Amino acid sequence: MQGEALKQHLESNLESMLDYMISVRSVNHVSEIEPKIDEKIKVVQGFIRNEIIEGMKCEDVNGVYKEFYLKILRKNRRNPINIFTTNYDLYSERALDELGFFRDGESRGAWNFGSQKADSNLVT
Repeated sequence: MQGEALKQHLESNLESMLDYMISVRSVNHVSEIEPKIDEKIKVVQGFIRNEIIEGMKCEDVNGVYKEFYLKILRKNRRNPINIFTTNYDLYSERALDELGFFRDGESRGAWNFGSQKADSNLVT
């Protein structure tokens, strides 16, 4: 993929854009092709972080997750129940925290409800 096709792909896919930028940073160690790549990577990471934090404020989505977990409890009536996800899901963590669940090997509180901010280690 080159030229305009690459540009369109990267404009519509932040993950690919970040992967590409990190590759450029690696090449910079051999032959500098983009002197400000570290600054640009920080801009993209900051954008992603802010979008995640803003997205976590969506009460409609949070309500769907909470209702889902409450339905599981009503159907199974087992204590404890095991919940396994294949990826990191902040909405699940927030909903489970608000419902008073404890996660295996962790305590509650990945979500800071007082300041409405997600964990600062979200995106680095």
